[in-house]
Amino acid sequence: MSSARISKKAPHSAVAAADELAQIRVDSHCLLAEWQASSRSEGVATIREHLDFAIEKASKMAAPQRAAHKAHYQYGRLMDRTALVLLNRQQSMEFEAASAALLSQGKEVARLHEELLQLSKDKDESKAKHVRDLMIHYQRLKLEYDLDVEEQRKFSENVHTSLQQSVEQYCECLITGDEYDSEVLHRLVSLWFTHHAKMSQV
Repeated sequence: MSSARISKKAPHSAVAAADELAQIRVDSHCLLAEWQASSRSEGVATIREHLDFAIEKASKMAAPQRAAHKAHYQYGRLMDRTALVLLNRQQSMEFEAASAALLSQGKEVARLHEELLQLSKDKDESKAKHVRDLMIHYQRLKLEYDLDVEEQRKFSENVHTSLQQSVEQYCECLITGDEYDSEVLHRLVSLWFTHHAKMSQV
């Protein structure tokens, strides 16, 4: 009878021990991510790896939501701060100047393109060297312009992605527990009123 009780309890004890070990690993990765974020000793990508690991490890536990609650909260804060840094940069005078320069460059590219189209209809051989020089100048300027446009597109995409991930993780935090409800709800409302145009796309 005693051995029967032990055999029935053994699997439960093994599960509990595995969950306890998993929780230690989840907590350690959350703590490491928190320290790296506060000390700025690592970049966002590295910190996200720790939080992704914590969430993935928690998903295999008996109570996955409770185990992942803090990780979702930290993830939300991390992406929230990332979005804030990007938005501040986007609203800076330097960024506005760069955007104005890009707009001007785009107009110049369009002007050169139109000029080359007109010259291509001209059969005057004396203008051949001018056309070649103009084409080289146009191609260089167009390449620079395309690279700058792509960089600006990626920047805007990063802003949107950071906001999106912040909202998603904050919502997961609300779903998985109630320890951070007050702070998270306040932040979600603040994000909505501050960035409603971007948030409507999230």
